[in-house]
Amino acid sequence: MKTLNLHGPVIDSDDSWFYDLLEIENINAKSVEEFLDEANGEDIKLSIDSGGGSVRTGSSIYTLLMNYQGKITAEVTGLCASIASVIMLAAEHIAVSPAATIVIHNVWSVNQGDYRDMAKQSDVLKEMSSSIAKMYAKRMGCTLEEAQAAMDEETYYSADQAVEAGIADEKSFEVVKTPLQMMASMDQAFSSDKIAKLKNFMKAQIKNETNDSQEFKLDSEQYQGITDRLDQLISFESEEPNEEPVAKKSNNSADKPLKNQKFKPLFLGGIK
Repeated sequence: MKTLNLHGPVIDSDDSWFYDLLEIENINAKSVEEFLDEANGEDIKLSIDSGGGSVRTGSSIYTLLMNYQGKITAEVTGLCASIASVIMLAAEHIAVSPAATIVIHNVWSVNQGDYRDMAKQSDVLKEMSSSIAKMYAKRMGCTLEEAQAAMDEETYYSADQAVEAGIADEKSFEVVKTPLQMMASMDQAFSSDKIAKLKNFMKAQIKNETNDSQEFKLDSEQYQGITDRLDQLISFESEEPNEEPVAKKSNNSADKPLKNQKFKPLFLGGIK
């Protein structure tokens, strides 16, 4: 049995070079398709630890897995949130580590325009969220209304809660050897426009490059320049006005968990 590691943010395949350059684990449709081609119908296990990301990419990966001829099982080893939990649904059997968490919520996006544009975008988000709610409802054996209500509340499931709700089949094991530690924030995917800006910056810094298709290597000074520039880009993005807070307090963490924008799937271009 082959294991497909689905670790890190779900991103567009065109952006994967950036994450690979920085040695950041990522999930993209191209790499999943290549893995499935190599597996050639052999049974596979999904090892999932992801906070989600691009809805479009996640939908493509879910479809690839559903069309795969071999048997698919899944194990949630850490976090399985947002579109990652939709990818998880392609598995016939789902096990969850006692230290893991599954998170489901509505589709989220950033949009601009007049009241007509905003109303239309709201309808699109409701329709997409409803489609995903149907998938959760089928898996959990509950009504569409119950699944949608859980998404509206952005529900966190512990391993026991996931099995009880029917979104998972069993816990991976029973004994937790170390205390569970809750983190204040989760990794967020870089937006495509920031990656494009960095790519252009890299090209400008490479003095020995003669054409765009030529392979290049970075010396230590060039790499440091890229690192400094990346820090500036990330700092600029984090200082944008009207940014949502990382988390806000909930009355009941079990049923109404923390709201965290870093769990939101990137949709229609993502967070710019």
